Amino acid sequence: MAKTDKERLATGFWNRIESNQATDCNNLYSPATRMANPPSVAANAAALVGIADIALRASKELYSFFSTIKDAPKDIILSTTELQAVSHVLSEIRIFSTEFGDSPFTTKDRLSLKALLSTLRACEKNNKLEHLQQELSRHKDILHTSLSLCGRENDISLRKQADIAQQIIDSLHDSTTEQYQILDGRIQEAASQASQSSLKALNAIQSLESTNIRGFEGLGASASSIFGAIETKTQSLHQHNLHTHDKFEPQTTKHLNNST
Repeated sequence: MAKTDKERLATGFWNRIESNQATDCNNLYSPATRMANPPSVAANAAALVGIADIALRASKELYSFFSTIKDAPKDIILSTTELQAVSHVLSEIRIFSTEFGDSPFTTKDRLSLKALLSTLRACEKNNKLEHLQQELSRHKDILHTSLSLCGRENDISLRKQADIAQQIIDSLHDSTTEQYQILDGRIQEAASQASQSSLKALNAIQSLESTNIRGFEGLGASASSIFGAIETKTQSLHQHNLHTHDKFEPQTTKHLNNST
């Protein structure tokens, strides 16, 4: 088979792929689909995934077809290499778009995939085999750049979220420090009041103890005085009894003798 025939065969195969691709795109962007999925971040991400799937499938089919051609022209060999590179970029785009659509920060931060989506749509319009290699290389670079920009945009969003989180942490730290200082002051005040109360109680106990000691000393002195008075009275009575006995004993003896 001559090279021109191989090129003609490749062109026909490419046209069939583009026909299938156009059908898929028409279904993807039909009025019913647009009505069911109004423009939004999630819709852009879903559309991007759909286009990436179509382009990825087309590039894989072309790569498989070109790889089977023996003695392929130089342009087709170069195109096969570019197709591998483009397929890799498309795979990255599909993964990024899926994660982008599932991310909770995309809608909040109003991130957009319009540039990447427009680039993929522009890639669909190319249908000239003779410019395939140049277009694939150009589209690969543009897609890679757009993907990098989207990644940078996402990094900015993450940094914003990190800054907000850090501000919240700093605010909580300041609030916690203030609450700790207030609590520590209250504890110190309560400890001081408790210490003063304990000191007052100790002074009262010592004062009561001194009073009790003085009371006991006074009671002892009173008891000693009473006992002394009792002893003195007892001795006085004893002396009186002795004196009385000595006075009446002779008379009693005399009386007894007379009676006898």
